[in-house]
Amino acid sequence: LGNSGVPVQFFGSKAKFPAGPAALAVDTGAALIAASLYVEDGRNHVRFHPRLAVPTEGERSRRIFRTTQLVADAFEDGIAARPTDWHMLQRLWVEDLDPAKAPRA
Repeated sequence: LGNSGVPVQFFGSKAKFPAGPAALAVDTGAALIAASLYVEDGRNHVRFHPRLAVPTEGERSRRIFRTTQLVADAFEDGIAARPTDWHMLQRLWVEDLDPAKAPRA
């Protein structure tokens, strides 16, 4: 994500998210629905968030950036609801990325 992610605001700081889901939704008109995974009573659950309102007007790159921010917002909502169930296996926030490997966000 450090080299190719889209910069978004995530929990009040700049982070990098993958652009692929947003690009597919922008290019094809496919529905984009974020999901949150969590554990309750020893069982795994999935919460599907409402369909994201993918922009249809404007420059493609701007629509991808805006849609990626919508994904980040949905993930924030899911994580805030159940923070102990969130796991991230790589660095996400720009300030945590190695500046020698990641371009400016």
